[in-house]
Amino acid sequence: MLSSIGIDVNDSSGWLKTELVRGGGQCGAFAIKYQHVRHHGSNDFFSRMISRLKSYDILIEEIDNYMWMHRVADYIEKHYSNVRADALAAWEKKTDITTAINIATRKRLTLLVKELKEKLEIIGNSVSYTSVKEAKERHLGSKALKVELEILASRRFQRLQATCAEHSISIINEWTLREEAATKAEMKSLKEAIEEIEYNLSRDESAIRADGGAHLFASTMSGNNSSARSSVCSSQSRTSAQ
Repeated sequence: MLSSIGIDVNDSSGWLKTELVRGGGQCGAFAIKYQHVRHHGSNDFFSRMISRLKSYDILIEEIDNYMWMHRVADYIEKHYSNVRADALAAWEKKTDITTAINIATRKRLTLLVKELKEKLEIIGNSVSYTSVKEAKERHLGSKALKVELEILASRRFQRLQATCAEHSISIINEWTLREEAATKAEMKSLKEAIEEIEYNLSRDESAIRADGGAHLFASTMSGNNSSARSSVCSSQSRTSAQ
């Protein structure tokens, strides 16, 4: 139908070609090649990056765990410090009441003695010098445990911190190398595709008339390679004709 109204439907530039073959234009094949180069290895690369980032996330979680170890050590020491303080306060209160009972007894203050003894019974026998001594020992033990936990946590934290830094630098380097290699490959493939398109536009007068003047804005990135490519493609055409 298009041919009947004078429109050239001959695919001289080879836009319908999907593979590189000898003879004729190969614009389609070069365009498809560029798309393949552009996406080559992307899935494997991103799968590898996801795996490495998951490993990095595990390292971060371990760092958080050792930071929590610091907090646990502080909590334990603070808890037994409060227990010691409470035991000492209770013992001092009991001692004060006992002293007051003795003084009130000597002065024959019966009602006061009775009231003080009731308060002493409320405190109970659990409060004693022994309980204060045990609370002190537990507090000192918690302080020693705190020091050991902090040393362990700090050592592991520094080691993991160095490992995380190396891991992150390694990920960045791998990503950078991947981008550089992919960019070079894409530029090479894109250059080939543009050269093929420019060559076919320059040799096909009907295409030049039909493109509405777009050839005037053709890229000059091929430079001196255009003439060389023209001679190569001409030789390929002659070989196919023979």
